[in-house]
Amino acid sequence: MFKKNIVRKLIMFSLFVLTLAIFAGALIAAVQVVEDPCGTTVVYNKPVPNSEFKAGDDLNFSGKLRVTSCGDGLFFNRITFYIAEDKDIPITVTTTDGSKYPLNYGNCFGATSSIYGSDCSGIKRGDQVQILDLSKGYKIRKLGTIYPPDIFEYDGEGGFNWIEYNKNFTVPSDLGFDGDVRFYVEYSGAHWNTHWHWLTAYQKGEIIPAPQAKIVCDNSQCGSGSGCSPIARAYEPIAKPSLCFYVLRNKSKVSGLEESNWYVKPAGSSDGTYEKKLSCGSLCDYVLQKDMPAGNTYTVKLEVKDKYGQSDNATIDVYVASEIKAEFKCAISSADLVWRDCKELSHQIARGGKMCLKDISRPSDGAAINSWQWMINDKIAGNEEEICFNAESVNRIRLTVSDSKGRSDYSEDLVNAKPIPKWEEVAP
Repeated sequence: MFKKNIVRKLIMFSLFVLTLAIFAGALIAAVQVVEDPCGTTVVYNKPVPNSEFKAGDDLNFSGKLRVTSCGDGLFFNRITFYIAEDKDIPITVTTTDGSKYPLNYGNCFGATSSIYGSDCSGIKRGDQVQILDLSKGYKIRKLGTIYPPDIFEYDGEGGFNWIEYNKNFTVPSDLGFDGDVRFYVEYSGAHWNTHWHWLTAYQKGEIIPAPQAKIVCDNSQCGSGSGCSPIARAYEPIAKPSLCFYVLRNKSKVSGLEESNWYVKPAGSSDGTYEKKLSCGSLCDYVLQKDMPAGNTYTVKLEVKDKYGQSDNATIDVYVASEIKAEFKCAISSADLVWRDCKELSHQIARGGKMCLKDISRPSDGAAINSWQWMINDKIAGNEEEICFNAESVNRIRLTVSDSKGRSDYSEDLVNAKPIPKWEEVAP
């Protein structure tokens, strides 16, 4: 008896020291220590507060349970582990009269007493058992349950036992939620012939979301005739007065972005033909360049990486259509017009002489030219495919054309007339 008291005092002193250590650790690391009315306590070891995990990471639940009996005996039942969104999930309360659940609900939550069997048929229902309520639509994932051996080290009213738990899981890739979460430990146990023990405790942490690469096409600078679906349709950046700057926007979602990479390859070719076009440490956009010849379809790939080693990519096919291109030729009016480059006529036509202009513009892909405007020295000179006018000393020519796809372009040239010969009186 004396030895037994000595042992008990040593245990009490050790637990007192341990309690102080746990309390100090809780203050330092914000470890959650939860205790129910009968003295059951959960102390976290792992995961530590505010731990970060990503899909595929190893997740260790470890810590201790201190079980203090309020009755005539105790056996340990089970611990269930969850990841849940960071919200106050309600607790389900089961009652002795079965008003909420039948008395045999859950086979006593999985008790494994060697005396009572798996159905706990010989254990009375206590006042209440409280567990996480999974019926309210909260985002929660059950990872698993452990059933330790029964515990018999009970020594009178007020006795207690420490139970260690240590279980590894893998963070599911299909968890379905991320961000701030709670790592739950749910304990369930029973006092023989008396009542249930229960305890639900959690530690806060974070699930790092996997990157989500997303491309959104922006044709706002390309006017009509350019589209984003069902296939992105861009134009060569050559038309005036404003080039078609076809932009692929980086609308990815990335926590802790490391880099963005843009690649281009001819559509249908192997992935090995991708050529990196742009790399940056931000959610940068990509503007289609002139090095993508018209009349072809290209596959553009966006890859985003985060600082946790996760990556994702997205692709979009872009057809680069030939853009409208304004051009014209010049000729000196005569019986047979010879159309030439306008610069060749500088100083070849006399002021007041008749000069003709002819449109030779190229419409955009699949379109036809349907509008012309000729300007001579900033004055409208005609709206036909071909016009003639009387040349001045300086002739600034500008042709603006539009086509049936709504594309437009202009071209300019300068033709100087040769001066009128000065009359000089010559002696006979």
